[in-house]
Amino acid sequence: MNLKNMQKSKEKKSTIKNKNIGKKKNVTVKNIVSNLCLLFITLILILILMEVALRITYPFYKNYNTEMWRYASELKMLSDNAERGHEHVPSKSFILYGVNISTNSLGFRSDREYSQAKKENVTRILVIGDSITLGWGVNYSQTYPELLENLLNKGSKEKKYEVINTGVGNYNSANELEMLKKYIYLNPDIIIVGFYINDIEKVKYPSKLSYFFMKNSYFYAFIGDKIINAKFGKSYSYKEYYSDLYKNEYLRERLRKTIREIDAIGKEHSIPVVFMNIPEFHQFKDYPFPQVNSFLENDILNQTSVYYINLLAYFINETPEKLWVSYEDPHPNAEGQEIMARSLYNFMLDKKIINVSS
Repeated sequence: MNLKNMQKSKEKKSTIKNKNIGKKKNVTVKNIVSNLCLLFITLILILILMEVALRITYPFYKNYNTEMWRYASELKMLSDNAERGHEHVPSKSFILYGVNISTNSLGFRSDREYSQAKKENVTRILVIGDSITLGWGVNYSQTYPELLENLLNKGSKEKKYEVINTGVGNYNSANELEMLKKYIYLNPDIIIVGFYINDIEKVKYPSKLSYFFMKNSYFYAFIGDKIINAKFGKSYSYKEYYSDLYKNEYLRERLRKTIREIDAIGKEHSIPVVFMNIPEFHQFKDYPFPQVNSFLENDILNQTSVYYINLLAYFINETPEKLWVSYEDPHPNAEGQEIMARSLYNFMLDKKIINVSS
């Protein structure tokens, strides 16, 4: 075999070898892609099976965190107003944490509808607030706005009172301000702000895609509960958390502006505003947050014309845990809500904000 033929033979062998290597590479890539697809499908199937299992077994592991998730999933929707953030789904009922929460066509927790026009001799009170005002964990008839309405109408001879509860869970003061702006057209005669210590918080909202999965996945709720328990377990200090909130100057300034704007709305419409400071429900005696009350009273409210009531004085001799909705949830139960309603009623009588003698 001459040199030229030897060269051609080598080139032919090299070409065949390269083709074989190329085939092997193609097979390897196909195998990797196939395995990845198989892995992805397997993971999807596992997630679907876990989702189904968690939905079926929900009654066995439900707790405060997962019920709050179901509340957000079933009765809340993102608002078209970014400042309002979220609102209740109108005209819907759902059992949450053992009680029925029903909304009317405006999204308020109520068994009645409210029109812009008030009936003759009706005094209308609009209450803004968070989950405490909503009445989380108690029946509608046990919420402080409804109890207040009953007290007012029981003591009144001719005049009738309507107390409209616009409370929404996870609202902060900025959300509540936007709720007031939206429903000021209902022409209230009195505005009540149900303020709680965490109303200074900034509420964070997910993207629309994240919101879809958060709203519809029990697996998300189950994992979320575990993460919350791990993050805020035995080492969690509610005292440290709330104290740190009020060290944040951005949050402090936002709260100042919010309360002053609520006051301004009251002045603009000649409506008295009652600011009710609801205490934190872990410890009443030797209350651990005097700096919060001092900030509200001396840094904000003394520069407004609002009527101010600090409910701590009305709870000071109570045992906090006896007023909790459950062992894991310090929202006020029916007894706590009643103390709030009676204290507010007596305060408004004393300040002559209301007159039930006529």
